[in-house]
Amino acid sequence: MATATLSEIKAQIGIPESSQFLGYVVHVPSTDEFLAEAKEGGGVSFRAFVKGPELAQRYSEYDHAHRRAGESKKPAEVGLLFDTGSQFIYAPVND
Repeated sequence: MATATLSEIKAQIGIPESSQFLGYVVHVPSTDEFLAEAKEGGGVSFRAFVKGPELAQRYSEYDHAHRRAGESKKPAEVGLLFDTGSQFIYAPVND
């Protein structure tokens, strides 16, 4: 399976080439929420979600975001977050 470059992804989703890639985020489609924070310790797990992707926790590595998505009680997906300069754009990763 070929991996698309960021330039190819930007072209596919129709955003300017100058758009900045901010990282990977975790999205829960059923509630249209994004993972904002995840903490674990002392046998307790804490997850906070937000409505907008601009406030989502950003991961520099796909594997870290994918692991967090797998820990979600509801089906979650990993996506890429871009800043076009005037808005934030979320694009799901098709694994």
